[in-house]
Amino acid sequence: MQLSIQLNFDRPTLTRLFTTAVRKWSGLYQIDSLTISCDADGRASGYAMMKFAGKTSMINFEHDVIVAGVCQASAAEGNPIDRASLAFKYHEGRGYGGGTSVSATANPATAESADAMSCVSSDTSEKSGAICFPGTVTVNFGIDELTDLLKAAAKRAGADATHATVSFTDKQNCSANITVKTKGGASGTISMGSKQMNETLAEELTARGYTVAADGFRYSYSKGGFGNRSGTSMTVSLTAIPK
Repeated sequence: MQLSIQLNFDRPTLTRLFTTAVRKWSGLYQIDSLTISCDADGRASGYAMMKFAGKTSMINFEHDVIVAGVCQASAAEGNPIDRASLAFKYHEGRGYGGGTSVSATANPATAESADAMSCVSSDTSEKSGAICFPGTVTVNFGIDELTDLLKAAAKRAGADATHATVSFTDKQNCSANITVKTKGGASGTISMGSKQMNETLAEELTARGYTVAADGFRYSYSKGGFGNRSGTSMTVSLTAIPK
């Protein structure tokens, strides 16, 4: 008689496994506030505070990255699982303080799936000076960070940029005007439409060690936020970030 075994992972176990994987990818021991959740459709998501590019900021992890991390860490502990069978479950009212929680189930790896899993560790390709992920993560750049990126891009191109403004259209489209000084001391303006702005930001982020995913820019406009400041911020989908 052949028995079919299903493995069960509660939230603390998922958090421990994924934390182990993120530490391995990043080389960081200290990773704060790592949290895993999922929606009613079983799509996992998560976030953590991590130090990169000389600052500590929040990294948001998408489903495929969490799946890869849990599988890698479980296999490293001697419990390889079938990646395709890993399924997350959403639980209402079972988390801390009556909030939501998450669990997962998976089948043990067969010989065939174990062979397939052997290539998972190569999902995080090496890139000097960067933290690489086996999928997509997102990072938010605030109002000032976005304009600073645009000014830095102009300076990298040889222009003496003094000011940048961003005009929000929708979550996929933004335009910008960068004020520059000419050699004669006069001022001029570099105007960018949505496509050129995205290309410029991608070049600047790449020069800083980020790897930007295709169609990786999303914009949002906040009105009257912290300190009564309003403006456009940006979320970028990435597969690598600078250490």
